[in-house]
Amino acid sequence: MRYHWGGLLLLILPALGLLNTGCPSKSSTSSPSGPSGPPSYSYGVSFGNSAATTMNVPNGLAVSGSNLWVANENIFGYIQEWTTAGSETLSSTTYNSHAYNFPRDAAAGPDGYIYIADGSHLVVELTSTGGYVTVFGTTELGSDDLDGVAVGNTEAYLLDDTVPQVVAYTIGGSGASKTFTSPVSFGTASLGAFPRGIGLDGSSNVYVADYSNDRIVKFNSAGVSQTVVTLVSSGVPTGAAVDGAGYLYVSDNHNHEVQMFDSMGGTVTQFGAADLAAADGIAIDSSGNLYVSDGVNNRVVKFNRN
Repeated sequence: MRYHWGGLLLLILPALGLLNTGCPSKSSTSSPSGPSGPPSYSYGVSFGNSAATTMNVPNGLAVSGSNLWVANENIFGYIQEWTTAGSETLSSTTYNSHAYNFPRDAAAGPDGYIYIADGSHLVVELTSTGGYVTVFGTTELGSDDLDGVAVGNTEAYLLDDTVPQVVAYTIGGSGASKTFTSPVSFGTASLGAFPRGIGLDGSSNVYVADYSNDRIVKFNSAGVSQTVVTLVSSGVPTGAAVDGAGYLYVSDNHNHEVQMFDSMGGTVTQFGAADLAAADGIAIDSSGNLYVSDGVNNRVVKFNRN
């Protein structure tokens, strides 16, 4: 009897999974893992309210690398830089020989420069070590109050809480040679009185804490209103931050907690009420940890991402 070895091998090899026919064998396939769900948070550490290193009505926050910038909004306004572990590294009451006047917010640009929203109706740009660079916003804001600042790659957004409105500047140049020109305004028809905070996501969408209407209003980079997110439990928003997965975190001053929403504006959870007496500014670091300023206790509370 003659054996047809070629035909026999063609029958055996696929069964052993050794012949590449262009289709995976059953044993090589696996079901994709499902979504892990939203992150959770737990209390980490608080810092600022001690005899040696005291904050005074901390408001806006910004994370730059491993450092946290704090705008202390008191009558003797000053800014501070801390490590995210809670050690103070810088405190300054002046910029370019001028005293800060109720500094209300801080933002970190993608290139590491720091921006302080000062109550004297201008934004102060600083180097990553706190050195003075320039100011802008004085002409457009006039005597109106400046309550927030957020900075992306090509735009800087200032929150004017008197009109109210967002004033967007086009950023030109780089480093200490940046320019801030061609401002346009938006949001007046969408915002109630005295909006309190402003944030950006990775797609340059702008989130404004609409304080008097208990909600967050989302605009695209062109200033067109996209979404309205209403806080639960009659929350009063004072700040907004968005993580890389699109989750929105809102500091709620009325319930002294953080409210968390998904990218579609759906409610996820609330946390932090046991650790905060107030919730003012909010910021998020590259690891997803959250920082919330507690102006009543003159401190910042860090919530670790689990």
